[in-house]
Amino acid sequence: MKLYFFTYVCVALPLMGWAQQKRTIEGTVLSRNGAKPIEHVTLQALPSKIRVETNEQGRFRMDVSASDTALHVKHIGYAPKQMALSASSVLHILLDRDVNELQEVTVSTGYERIPLERATGSFQQVDSTLFNRAVGTDIISRLKDVTAGTYFADRFSNLSMNEGGRPSSDLTIRGISTLQAGVRGPLIVLDDFPYEGDISNINPNDIESITLLRDAAASSIWGARAGNGVIVITTKRGRDNKPIQFTFNSNVNITEKPNLMADHVISSADFIELERYLFDRGFYNSQERSASKPSLSPVVELLIKHRDGSLETDALQAELDALRGKDVRRDFMDYMYRKAINQQHAFSATGGGRNYNFNFSLGYDKNLQSMISNQYDRLTLRANQQFRFSKKLELATSILYTLSNAYAPGSTGAFTYGSARLGSRDLPPYTSLADEQGNPLYFARDVRQSYIDTAGNGKLLDWNFSPLAEARMDGRKSTDNDLLANFTLRYQLITPLSLELKYQYQRNMGSREELADLDRYFTRDLINRYTQINGNQVLYPVPMGAILNKEDMLVNAHQARAQVNFNHSWQDAHQLVALAGTEIRQTASASHSHRIYGFDDDLLTYTSNMDFVSRFPIYGNLSGPTTIPNPLSFSETMNRFVSVYANASYTYRGRYTLSGSARRDASNLFGVATNQKWTPLWSLGMAWNVMEEAFMRVDWLDKLKLRATYGYSGNIGSGVSAYTTLSYLPNSSSFNLNLLNAYISSPPNPTLRWEKVSTLNLGLDFAVLNNRLNGSIDYYRKSTSDLFGPFTLEPTTGVATLTMNVASTTTKGIDLQLNSTNTKGLIGWTSNLLFSHNQNRVDEYFMRRSSSNSYISTGLIAVPGYDAFPVFSYRWGGLDGETGDPLGYWNGELSKDYANIVRNTPLEEMEYHGSSRPRYFGSIRNNFQYKQWGLSFNIAYFFDYFFRRTGLNYNSLLNTGSGHGDYAARWQQPGDENKTDVPSFQYPNNTNRNSFYLGSATLIEKGDHIRLQDIRLDYTVQPRFLQGTVKQLKAFVYASNLGVLWRANKRGLDPQVNGFIPQPKSLAFGLNLSL
Repeated sequence: MKLYFFTYVCVALPLMGWAQQKRTIEGTVLSRNGAKPIEHVTLQALPSKIRVETNEQGRFRMDVSASDTALHVKHIGYAPKQMALSASSVLHILLDRDVNELQEVTVSTGYERIPLERATGSFQQVDSTLFNRAVGTDIISRLKDVTAGTYFADRFSNLSMNEGGRPSSDLTIRGISTLQAGVRGPLIVLDDFPYEGDISNINPNDIESITLLRDAAASSIWGARAGNGVIVITTKRGRDNKPIQFTFNSNVNITEKPNLMADHVISSADFIELERYLFDRGFYNSQERSASKPSLSPVVELLIKHRDGSLETDALQAELDALRGKDVRRDFMDYMYRKAINQQHAFSATGGGRNYNFNFSLGYDKNLQSMISNQYDRLTLRANQQFRFSKKLELATSILYTLSNAYAPGSTGAFTYGSARLGSRDLPPYTSLADEQGNPLYFARDVRQSYIDTAGNGKLLDWNFSPLAEARMDGRKSTDNDLLANFTLRYQLITPLSLELKYQYQRNMGSREELADLDRYFTRDLINRYTQINGNQVLYPVPMGAILNKEDMLVNAHQARAQVNFNHSWQDAHQLVALAGTEIRQTASASHSHRIYGFDDDLLTYTSNMDFVSRFPIYGNLSGPTTIPNPLSFSETMNRFVSVYANASYTYRGRYTLSGSARRDASNLFGVATNQKWTPLWSLGMAWNVMEEAFMRVDWLDKLKLRATYGYSGNIGSGVSAYTTLSYLPNSSSFNLNLLNAYISSPPNPTLRWEKVSTLNLGLDFAVLNNRLNGSIDYYRKSTSDLFGPFTLEPTTGVATLTMNVASTTTKGIDLQLNSTNTKGLIGWTSNLLFSHNQNRVDEYFMRRSSSNSYISTGLIAVPGYDAFPVFSYRWGGLDGETGDPLGYWNGELSKDYANIVRNTPLEEMEYHGSSRPRYFGSIRNNFQYKQWGLSFNIAYFFDYFFRRTGLNYNSLLNTGSGHGDYAARWQQPGDENKTDVPSFQYPNNTNRNSFYLGSATLIEKGDHIRLQDIRLDYTVQPRFLQGTVKQLKAFVYASNLGVLWRANKRGLDPQVNGFIPQPKSLAFGLNLSL
C-alpha cells in the first residue's frame, strides 16, 4: 500500500502541476460580414471551462490552462464556433450570422452596456434598420408605432407647427408619472449624458440605436429625472481594423396641402342669413356707434348702406348673392398653402485602424413648409473618435454642431387660416383673399373702412390689411447654434476593474428676430394710433420706420462623471458586474428680449430717445391714452444637481441574475433640510433563464426567461423652488422714485419634495419553434406620490395658490411584443405585433374644483378615483319638441335649469364615459422580401377611449363669428328633435344653455379606430450590377399618414384630428449608397 501511495505521489503531483500551468491568449472577435467587432461574445476554454467576454471593441484577453486544447465561441445572433487552440497567443476570430438565432441584443443604459440575456429590467431597443424604416427629419417621430408602451398624444394641425416644421407630440412611456403638463415626456440621453437641447437638433442619420428604459431596474440609475422613462440614444461610432467606408443617404418627402375643406364650418349662405337676422335686431348697433370704430363685416356694411338709403334692394341682393358663392377656405388653400417639400441629405465616413477609429458625418435638411414663405433648414456636423494609447488607456471624443434656421412671415400679424381676424372676430367665411388675377385684396381689419378712408386727410399711413400680402413677406428668422462636446477617458486599473472619467459641455445660442417694416400692417397700425395731427404739424411718438423685435437666448450646460466599473467571472459559474460613481451637472440659461423702433435695416440706425413713460393720446380717441409698448425683459436661471450612484448584477451559471441600483440626487431647488434635498432612489431586480436548467429540455422551446423588478425613480418640477422667487420690473414709474419694483413669482415652500415614482415590473421573454416566434410580455404597476399641483391658500396670505406636493396616482398596464417568421425561401414574410394596455388613475388630489363645468374637458383632470384623463358629461335628455331647447337633468328630473346643471351638478350625477386616451393600443407591421424587393406596411390600432366631438358653440358664433357647420343641422321646427341633437338658435343667447350643450353626453363619441400608418417599398441593387467602388445601393418609396381603415363612431370622424385639420398624406423617395 505504501508503495502504491508513493508511486501515485511521484507521478500524479507533477502531472497536476503541469496541468495547472497557464498561458495568456488575446485577440479580436469580428463578424465575417463587414468585419464588425462584436462585444459580449463568450469565449470558453476547454476542458478547463475558463470563460471571458469581449469588450466594446470586440477584444478579449484570457489566461488558459496548458491542458486546454479548444476554444468555444458563442454569441446570440451568430453561429457558435469551436476551434483548436494553437501555439499562437494572438487570435483573429470571425463569426457567421445565424439566421435561426435571435437578433443580437445588447442594450445601453447610458452608464453601461448590458447583454439582454443578463438584464433584469424592461428594455426595448430600436436598431438602425427599424429606426431608418420611416422618413423624417426628427428622431421622436420615427419611434411612433414601433415601440410598445409608447403613446403619442398628438393633435396634428399643419397650420400651427413648431418652427422646425414638425407637428408637436405629447410623448409618454407607460402613461403619466406627473401632473405637470410641460414635463411628462421621457428623459433624453444622448451618448451617455442627458441632452439639454432641442432634440430636433440631432440628425436621425447619425443614430446607431435607441433604447427605451421602461421600468425601475432599467431607468432608476438616472434617479430623479427618470420617472417618465428614459430614451437612450447612441450615435454611430467607428470600428477598429476597418477600411474607410463612405455612405450617402438622400430623400425627398412631399406632403399634400392641408385640406381646409375638411374643417366643418358654417357656410357662407348661413352666415349671411345670420348676420341679416342679427342686424334686424340691433345686434351691431353698439359697434356701429362705438368711439373705437371697430371694423364691421362686408355684409353688415352693406346692410347699413341699404338701411341708410345709399344702396338699392336689388343691388344689395346681388352683392349678397355674390358673397354666398365664396368660401374663404378655398382661397386660403389656393393662395396661402402649398405642398410641403422636405429634403434630407446625409454623408458619413467611418473606419479605423488598430489603435484609432472614427465616424464623421455631415447632414443638411431643407424643408419648404405648407405655409407659403415658411422654410426650415438645418446643418449638422458630427465627429466621433476613439484613441487607444495602450492596452489599458483609451480616449473617446465626440463633437456635434447644429445650425438651424427657420423663416416665416412673422407673428406680429395674424394671417394664417384660423388666426386671421376682422377686429375681434374671425374672418367671415365669404372673405376673398385675392382678385381674379391673384393680387392681394385689402380690407379694414381693426377700424371701420368708412372711418379710415377719411381719417388724417392723407397724413396717416395706409390702414388696410391683407392676409395674403402679409403671408408673402419675409419677417421672422429664428436661428439656433448648438455645440455639444464630450470626452470619455477609460483606464484599466487591473483585469476586472476600470475607471471612466466623462465630461460634456453643451452651449446653445438661439435668436429670434422679427423685422416689421412699413409694409406690415402691425407697424402701420401702431404708428397711426399714436400719430398726433395739429393742423399741418404731424408728430410721430412711434417713429416712422421699421420695428425690430429681437430675443436672444443662451444655455450653458456642464456635466461631469467619475465611474468605476467592475466585471469578473470565476469558476465558470459566477459573474459579478458592478459600477459606482458620482456626477455633477449645472445648467445656466439666460434670455433677453427687446424692441427697437425706427429701425433702418440698410443703415442699421434706430430711434434711441423713445419715451416709454408718458401716456400718449390715441388718434381719434379710438381708445384711452396709453404708453408705447416696450416689451423688454431679462431672465436668468441656474440649476445645479449632484448625484452618487451604484449598480451591480450577479449571475450564477447563466441561469439566475440578481441586480440592484441605488442613487441619491440633490438639487438647489428643493427643501431646506439636507434630508429633503437628497433623495434616495433604488431598485432591485431578478431574472431566471429557465432554458439553462438541466431539467428544461423542450425541443420546441428555444428561450424562456422570467424577470421581476421593483424600485423608485423621480421627477423634477418645472419652475418650482423651495425658496422665494422674485421677478424684478423695470423702473418706468412716472414718479421717478428710483426704487426697485418686484413681484413674487414663486412663494417659499420649505417642505417641497421631489416627485417619486415606484414601479413593479414582471416580465417574460420567450422564443419557440427554432425562434420563428419570439417576444416578450411585461406587466407593470407604477405608483406616484408627492406630485406637484396648485394648492389653494388662505386669501389673507396674499397668495391665491402655491405649487405643492398634492397628488398621487397609480398606473398599471401590459406591454406585449411578438415577432414571427411566417415564411422563408423565395418569399420571406415576417410580422411584428405591439400591444399595450395602460390605465392611469388619480388616487389623491387636494385641490377642490369650483364648479361642475370644470370637469368638462378631455385633457388631464385630477379627480380622485378616476382615470387621469377622464371624460365626464352632463346627462342628455334630448331636445324640447316645442322650442328646440336642450334638456338636462337636475335633481334626477328633466330640466332646463342650466345654471344649476353646469355649476352644481354633483360628480356622481354626471355621466362618466371612460378615458380620453386609449387604454389599448399598438400596431401590426408586416414585412415581405422577394429577392431584392422589400415591402412593409404598418397598421396601428387604438381601443377603449372616448372623445368629445366639436359642436355648435353659439357663444363663439355671436361673439367672435366662429361658426360650426352643425348650424345647418340645428333644430328649426317641431319634429326636428327626431333627427338632430343640435339645439335651436336662441337670441339673446343663454350662456349656461350653451355650456350645457357643449358639455353634454350627446357630443361624446367612441374613439376606437384602426389606421394605416405607412407603406414602404425598397429595392436593393444586386452586387453583380454594381461596379467600381459602389458596395451597396438601395432605393425606396415611403408613404405615410394614409388614413383610417375603421372607426367606431358613425359620423365618419377621425378621433386623432377632431377639431383640427387632418394630417396630409405624404410620399417620400430615397436613396442609400455605400462606397
